[in-house]
Amino acid sequence: MIMKIAVLGTGLMGSAVAEAVLNAGHETIVYNRTAAKTQPLVALGAKAVATPVEAIQAADVSILVLPDGASVRDVLLSDAAKAALQGKKVLNASTTKPADIIAIAEEVSENGGSLAEMSIMVGPDEVRSKQGYFYLGCAADEEAFWTEVILSVGQSLVRVGEVGDASKAEAPIVFASVFGIVTTAYAASVALKLNLPKELTDSYAGMIGPAGEYLIPKMLAREYDECFASVDSLIGVADAAAGSAKSLGFPSKVFEDMRSLFEEAAKRGYGAKDGSSIVEVLLDPEKRNN
Repeated sequence: MIMKIAVLGTGLMGSAVAEAVLNAGHETIVYNRTAAKTQPLVALGAKAVATPVEAIQAADVSILVLPDGASVRDVLLSDAAKAALQGKKVLNASTTKPADIIAIAEEVSENGGSLAEMSIMVGPDEVRSKQGYFYLGCAADEEAFWTEVILSVGQSLVRVGEVGDASKAEAPIVFASVFGIVTTAYAASVALKLNLPKELTDSYAGMIGPAGEYLIPKMLAREYDECFASVDSLIGVADAAAGSAKSLGFPSKVFEDMRSLFEEAAKRGYGAKDGSSIVEVLLDPEKRNN
């Protein structure tokens, strides 16, 4: 089934989703707040539009790959967007708190649309090459529809329940991903502060594991332009982790402190850079305190 599919948010993961949609033969519409980020996708055959409303109106299905729940709400529930939701199907692939996406889904329904959620459990390269593995949260009567859509661009899908349940299923990964970036940043910052020799620091990546193999070289080189997960998106991820921790009765301050690191990095101009750039905050605590 060939469809018109809009991808709203063309950061690293959103671009990978859009490429998978293109590779599946769907007519692909893309929107990003920074329009220039859609141009590589336009070169591949996508159509860029100027507003979220244009994307939603033009598409059979709209997939949102945005930093957090607040961004999803801003895109979907403006007055103009509400008017465009009648009869439309929306798939949220942004990192959101369960309660937030449930509330948004209810408002989408009140305005005549329907919203499901998809958690992406692999990296952009796997998504781009149609090897994606996804959790799906949707109404039971929409499972067949969303299964067909998602498996046209990916390899494996598990429906974990209703809207909100995919965010819950993703929570352990969210916890681990935030911890992984922050703890690796501390390790790299210590190595830089102590001016340890390269032949020693090169060995750290393998010891830390898969995340370290990607992050340690970037952190030690202090090069953050190649973006796997931006600082701005990780603010939302850390916030989601804090919210999940609170709801489970776990201590949440550790995630709030991590969020403050990403927020400080954003204030210093690293918002669109890779999350590994929090090394700069750790290396210059005096600037952080000003």
